[in-house]
Amino acid sequence: MDNSLISWYSKKQHCIAVSTTKAKYVAASMASRELVWLRRLIQSFQQDLTSPTLLYCDNQSAISLTKHDVFHSKSKHIEIHYHYIKLEVKKKTLLLQYCPTDNRIADIFTKALSASKHEDFTTQLRILRSL
Repeated sequence: MDNSLISWYSKKQHCIAVSTTKAKYVAASMASRELVWLRRLIQSFQQDLTSPTLLYCDNQSAISLTKHDVFHSKSKHIEIHYHYIKLEVKKKTLLLQYCPTDNRIADIFTKALSASKHEDFTTQLRILRSL
């Protein structure tokens, strides 16, 4: 909110993902529940939220699953309750947007990065480097 972190969550997924798409779809679904709760909290303070909340996802297939009502062999193994995100996207409560590899600032916490990418991400996070 206003470029500040107001919530974070880390948890091991309950299900076994048989594909990257399922893992990212499940993660997006869990994030959507948190976002809807935060939207309701903000609205309880008489703040109007007319535009959808932006949710970044780094898997285009998972984003595609949220926008289409077609079930096919590649998504039939995903449990029903994870499809909650489809409802929120349809209601325009949430807007999923692809986050390309070069923009994934959180990678600084989870991956080995090149020196230039590490420098760029620390700058974006406003982390000062001690000499």
